Amino acid sequence: MRSRSGLLVAFAQQADALLKDLGRSRSEFWDSQLEVVDALLADASDKVKHRVDVMFAGARARFEQRYGKEPAELIKLVQRLEGDREFEAGSELRIPCPVCKTPAALFGTHEVEPSQSGPSLVKPIVRLDIDSFSCRICGLRLRSRAEMIAAGLWTRITMTLADSTD
Repeated sequence: MRSRSGLLVAFAQQADALLKDLGRSRSEFWDSQLEVVDALLADASDKVKHRVDVMFAGARARFEQRYGKEPAELIKLVQRLEGDREFEAGSELRIPCPVCKTPAALFGTHEVEPSQSGPSLVKPIVRLDIDSFSCRICGLRLRSRAEMIAAGLWTRITMTLADSTD
């Protein structure tokens, strides 16, 4: 069960995300509690950042232990082969791992909505909400949006799908 503080942090993070999406002012919404909310989020952010730093160190150690004495050509081959593998079930996109630079999976949900791009040409807009990350080579796993943010990774991607005539 989550602690009361953990629930407050989750509520404040979700409220802030909603305020941002709605274009509303944090200071108006939180009013006299803004300083308290900021302190709560800062403390939680520091804890998450520390946890992510430890995860990065562990992933670097695993990668070094497995591939540290291998020639660069072998490492590049492993990375290329991993990039050519089929997507993991549920993954939305691949990006280079921040630890080992191997293509790694982003997981989350997506939403597609049509968008008019010309008189009769419809190009869908895809919004990806990313909430986790996984690298099969170094073992780095980020399991929440907060960890993704602390790692400096994307949590939302918006793109327009091109058709075959583009």
